[in-house]
Amino acid sequence: MALADVTKELQEIQQLKNWVIWQFVPDKNGGKPKKMPSGTVNNPNTWSSYKEAFEKFIYDNNAKGLGFMFGIEENPSGYAGIDLDNVILPDGTLKPFAAEIVQIMNSYTEYSPSKTGLHILFKLKNRLQKEGYYLKHDDIECYDCMRYFTITGDTYGDSKPIEYRDSECQMVREKFLRRDKVKPETKANTETDSELLQKMFKNIQTGKRIEALFNGDISGYESPSNADLALCSYLAWWTKKDYARIDSLFRQSGLYRPKWDELHGAQTYGAMTIEKAIAGTPDSVLPQKKPEIKFDSDAQYLERQFESDIKNFQRYSNRKTGFSNLDSKLTLYPGLYILGAISSLGKTTLNLQIADNLASAGEHVLYFAFEQTRFELVSKSLARLAQPEHAFFDSNPTAIEIRNGRISSEVRNAIEKFKIISEHKQIIECNFTTDISVIVETVNEYIKQFGVKPVVFVDYLQLIRSDNPKLTATKDIVDANVRALKLLQMQNELVMFVVSSLNRQNYMTVIDFESFKETGGIEYTADCIIGLQLAIMNTKLFESDAKITKKRKAVKAAKVQKPRYIELCILKNRYGVSNESFFFEYYQQWDKFIPTTLESIQRECVNLINSIPDDEENDIKRKPR
Repeated sequence: MALADVTKELQEIQQLKNWVIWQFVPDKNGGKPKKMPSGTVNNPNTWSSYKEAFEKFIYDNNAKGLGFMFGIEENPSGYAGIDLDNVILPDGTLKPFAAEIVQIMNSYTEYSPSKTGLHILFKLKNRLQKEGYYLKHDDIECYDCMRYFTITGDTYGDSKPIEYRDSECQMVREKFLRRDKVKPETKANTETDSELLQKMFKNIQTGKRIEALFNGDISGYESPSNADLALCSYLAWWTKKDYARIDSLFRQSGLYRPKWDELHGAQTYGAMTIEKAIAGTPDSVLPQKKPEIKFDSDAQYLERQFESDIKNFQRYSNRKTGFSNLDSKLTLYPGLYILGAISSLGKTTLNLQIADNLASAGEHVLYFAFEQTRFELVSKSLARLAQPEHAFFDSNPTAIEIRNGRISSEVRNAIEKFKIISEHKQIIECNFTTDISVIVETVNEYIKQFGVKPVVFVDYLQLIRSDNPKLTATKDIVDANVRALKLLQMQNELVMFVVSSLNRQNYMTVIDFESFKETGGIEYTADCIIGLQLAIMNTKLFESDAKITKKRKAVKAAKVQKPRYIELCILKNRYGVSNESFFFEYYQQWDKFIPTTLESIQRECVNLINSIPDDEENDIKRKPR
């Protein structure tokens, strides 16, 4: 058939805007390829005129033919079809039941693309009665909407026009289809789209995420395509994998855009996305049963499980931060490690150096960065690695110089070294709209894909949004996020480092539990709480509330020292000693911490304090009444 010159019997449907093209799509289960239309059966906006469909067919090498959509429930075309599959016998004759149906219908009939079946086209004055019909023959289908026919123009027998065949169609259905009462489990879902969406949005666990996606909010997703797949996955679950309804609901969402109907190889982008979502969605979730409570005495626990728990705990005994002084007292057992400091004291640099040390030791590392880009953080690592182990050369480039293109031989060597040590380390750029669910989902997906439990760094806590819109107070959001991170850590036995800012009023006082910003939950939830402060806080100046001006000047001077002298305080540690201090030289220009001792830096701290004159008059004026 020359598709441009449709047979005269088909010219009447050629005038309708119900046309699509179709392509063969491989069956994932190894069966015969499926014929996939470019449009969807429930959305006329994806159909086109015959001329437009024909032009697409001409220019698309993957297209195999044209197809005709029968219409939607609300607006049928008035045309209907009977599809007879596998009815052509080897000698070219029809199976008896098929021959009888062709004779009864006596309307336009053509061969299917495979030439093993027939399509009968006819018109109806009244809609088909839907209820109670089940196939006697698996090779017969009859419909007047929500389906389509491939059109070949290859007529069977004498060419006939498309005729009205209400009574004949009913006769075929009565004789070749069984009419029963509809079984309860097969009743169509009468829930409207609006009702289904409201049910989805009200779901306690995922409702807000689904609603945000449906409204077009893709924040927290790596790309619009990832957001499309996420929404389709939710829709697949809620519609019980109803392909047509997923497509219809997606088109109502804020994510729908012209790309949805673009052809990508043998399928539209939308079809590919829906199929991927359906493939990744379980058929059902087993009903949750109340856990059976079993009482198990400590004696029974010692006998059955204690030794295996010891072996599991020992697995982590060699996991270290990479800093010799800190590792003498701290082992990174699974737990939530909170690290806090005032601004510009090196929180990110210390975390990044620990992350690189762990990656160098073969650990998988996920680093969630809220304030800095991957580009910035990688250049920090390169500046540190470009310096010798225990020495510094002012001629070596800093991180900002590397970002400006200063790639020396030392930096090139650092790049090669970094490639090796960071093979399993990934920095994930977040933004100010990323909520806690993104972190949880990303970590779980990483474990699922790679089969390993990464060490997780979150930088930092106060910038994580809540996925619960009912929480508006900052303290409530931070506390809820701390609990969510702890739950994620416990469920997967993770080592998790979380950076926290400090209260501004604690900038001139020795760090303690009260220093941590906007949360009391940290003290009780975290397994290990670590504070960074300037080493000068260990001097007598900061033991009293007096000399506020001198303290302020001392802090300012200490923060610009090269190197800075930093004290790391372990305030809480469920797995070892607490109230322990460790000291570091922090070379901020090369983003590097080097372990040292209090004795080696004490003189520097004392000299800095002594170099600042007392200003008692101002201190008196600044004292609160």
